[in-house]
Amino acid sequence: MRDILIVRGVPAIVTLDVETFILRGEFVGLTGKVAFHATLVSELRVKAREALDAFMAQCRSENRHPLQQYGHDASRYVLEDVYAELRDIAERRGLSLEKFVKTHTPFALKRKPTDFEKLMQHRRDVDRRYSLENED
Repeated sequence: MRDILIVRGVPAIVTLDVETFILRGEFVGLTGKVAFHATLVSELRVKAREALDAFMAQCRSENRHPLQQYGHDASRYVLEDVYAELRDIAERRGLSLEKFVKTHTPFALKRKPTDFEKLMQHRRDVDRRYSLENED
């Protein structure tokens, strides 16, 4: 599964490995590779922000621009084209680009639980009920 995460205005492509349930992301449009990973969706934005902050600090210390440019005179930024694509996605979702960027949350999984997940949830419920009954 793939999704987009936007941190401080910089988009990242995030993939979910369905076998290991590890989320891996990489920012696009930057002058260096900025990757991050998380095991929980709730950690994803924090890990991404930490990776991006470290990259920006490195750029400041090396006195170089963090955004990737292209064109015969390097007059354009890759992010301009990325945001043009995001505008199309936002419009298909009935949102403005600004609202899409501000409110986007990745991996809102909308699927039914598997039989195994149902079994594990039932087990947790039984364990919890049993432990509460024995506390009295």
